[in-house]
Amino acid sequence: MVGLREVTELMSEFDISVAPLRKDTFSEGKCSMKILESMAMGIPVVASAVGENNYVITDGVNGYLATTSEEWIRKLEMLIQDQSLRKKIGQKGLETVKEKGYTLEQCAKKLSKVCYELLGQ
Repeated sequence: MVGLREVTELMSEFDISVAPLRKDTFSEGKCSMKILESMAMGIPVVASAVGENNYVITDGVNGYLATTSEEWIRKLEMLIQDQSLRKKIGQKGLETVKEKGYTLEQCAKKLSKVCYELLGQ
């Protein structure tokens, strides 16, 4: 079994992260954790245009969304063939994580606030 630290170490070697999902009820309810983890590491992402992925990724800006096999191929080819595009999309993904409040620190502050409100403090 792979531990949490090992996952991060393995992911750090990725050039591109892919997050394929089927368009079904189960997938519509999934979070975008894999995408956010990749973006937080500056790794460009190609993901299915399903559920939360549509809210996290702005297609062509901070990652790519794909719905058809042709889109998957085209978008992966662009990233594979263009190192500067990979860097640009990866950087925009990292900026998104920071700006939209997905960092550990920002999430901890939000959770802390909710807990204090529940305790009436």
